[in-house]
Amino acid sequence: KGKAVNFTLEGIPAAEVFKYAEKIEGINGLGFYPEENLVHIDTRPIEKKDAWVKEKGRYVPLTSDKRAQYGL
Repeated sequence: KGKAVNFTLEGIPAAEVFKYAEKIEGINGLGFYPEENLVHIDTRPIEKKDAWVKEKGRYVPLTSDKRAQYGL
């Protein structure tokens, strides 16, 4: 069973938080929400590992184009 949180760190851009969170073992779900300036992390099973961006209320896969667009 996984656990999840959406969060921000005051004074630190969400893109920087996202890049750091990618390096943490056990975080298998990672979302970047630029409009809300927050990051989602979760501990889902590794076989369901996923990363995405929330744009205009829609969740889209984190592609290399999206990484470049948002500085991830």
